[in-house]
Formats: sequence, C-alpha cells, structure tokens
Amino acid sequence: MGTVPMADSLTTSPIDFDRTGKVLYLMDSRGRDTSAAFTLDLASGKETLVAEDPRCDVSDIILQPVDKTIQAVGFEYEKKDMEGESTRACRRILITWRRWGPAR
Repeated sequence: MGTVPMADSLTTSPIDFDRTGKVLYLMDSRGRDTSAAFTLDLASGKETLVAEDPRCDVSDIILQPVDKTIQAVGFEYEKKDMEGESTRACRRILITWRRWGPAR
C-alpha cells in the first residue's frame, strides 16, 4: 500500500483480507479526486480498481462473511438546496451490487 499523504489519510485505508490472506481490500484516494474500492495483490503489489464514483468517496465496502469476497460497495453524496438558505441536505446512497470471485 505504501505511504499515504496527509491529504488522503481520511479517505485511504485497508478494509480486510480475502479468505486466502493474499489479497487486501482497501479504499484509496491517492492520486484521485475521490476514493475508490481496490484490491491489492500482496504478492505482486498490483492494485485493481473494483468500484468508483467520480462524484463522491466510497462510504462502505461490504464483504460476504463466509467467502470474504466483496458483496457491495457503497457511495454517498450530498446535494445542497439550490436556494442556498436551507441547511437540509438530500442524501442518496448508491450501492453497486456485484459478486466478485476469489482472487486469481
């Protein structure tokens, strides 16, 4: 994973390992405007993009508890009231449902 600059410290972090312990799931915002979900093959050091949304950071990575594969990736963004006077915010959670198989 390497060094994480201070500017990315709140949006870059390891999440968990796959069942084999050879692949790390992580949120990473280094070199990007928003964080995305990645897998990191610990043997090769290769990062693979799993899910991203250019509007917002990853909010959740949900793992299947037995297989330890990614079950869902959540994104959350806020939309300000167009009048500008209201403090209300509209929240929407986008979840990408996709089953990823074990790392090869």
